[in-house]
Amino acid sequence: MIQLLDSAAVLNDEGFYFNSGEDFLTTPLIVDEFRDMRSKNLVANALQNGLLKTREPSQDSTERINALAKEKGFTRLSIPDVSLLALALDLQRENRIFVMLTDDYSIQNFCKVLGFKFNSVIRGKIEK
Repeated sequence: MIQLLDSAAVLNDEGFYFNSGEDFLTTPLIVDEFRDMRSKNLVANALQNGLLKTREPSQDSTERINALAKEKGFTRLSIPDVSLLALALDLQRENRIFVMLTDDYSIQNFCKVLGFKFNSVIRGKIEK
């Protein structure tokens, strides 16, 4: 199963680590969100050692997520958030099995709308 990684998962969990037995994937825009020394080094090391991979979402999925966000009133999604949700949509269209790792409630809510599986790292899952 692919672990689709949001920056909030790493930033909120000081003990986060990349398990070598799992497939971690994210977008380049999410990688750019890691600015503090701990998370930046952790992610750089994971990328260098093949524990984390990046992939650009398709333009079609990005446009679809932006349209849905506007339609459903999701105003708190950042451009990196949209990229991650678009990548999730790409994976869904490819019939790939994944779970989104995020502590971001806006992303969790959007995952619920789209029927994507998600897990929280520290904060817990949204209730409603």
